[in-house]
Amino acid sequence: MHLQFRALRYAQPTPRCQFRRTPCPGLPGFPATTSERHGNPLVPPRLSDYCSTDGSVPPGKGRRSRRTSSTEGDMMKRIALLALASVALAPFFALADTSDDTLKFYLSRSDVVIQGTILNHPVGVIDRDGVPNFYCEFKAADVLKGDAKLKGTTIRVNIVRFERDEKDHHPLIKKGAECILFLKRTKDNIPKLETADVWFGVQHPFPWLVESLKRLSKQKENQN
Repeated sequence: MHLQFRALRYAQPTPRCQFRRTPCPGLPGFPATTSERHGNPLVPPRLSDYCSTDGSVPPGKGRRSRRTSSTEGDMMKRIALLALASVALAPFFALADTSDDTLKFYLSRSDVVIQGTILNHPVGVIDRDGVPNFYCEFKAADVLKGDAKLKGTTIRVNIVRFERDEKDHHPLIKKGAECILFLKRTKDNIPKLETADVWFGVQHPFPWLVESLKRLSKQKENQN
């Protein structure tokens, strides 16, 4: 009899793992809490927080699931925002490439491109071809292309313009005006630099224009 009892006892299967059953108010098989007995029922927990319908769940299982879902949701939102930003900025990048071509052309025609201030009243002189030339002193605050040693120096320049009357006069050709000059070297060196183009030679120093000229000039130097 003693041997038969031992055989029956060891014949019973041993469970592989057991979870601690956590009391779950509102689910069958668990006693009601003190609040429920006194007529103040608790809000039933969400079934999605548990791994099974009987309420047995490893500690922290529901919390990890909610955190993982939140992380995945945030990542999907970021991907969607990046996709929308790419679509919205696509026309802008195409326009920037076209504008870069224009700036590259004028940079290629210029030996020096500087940003600074006209220090005196430009003196207008009509040359033999009837074209106005405005001679002035220019303080170079920054060099966008060319000899970096010109930065901080004062140079004499000739601004060449096509003007028929006062309406054609450029508003930046005056004392105290801040501007960008696209310059080329002159043949007679008096002065040594003059505007490279009668229309585009003088430009307003827009910050974005300044940064674009620096970027394109640096790209050209790296290619060489």
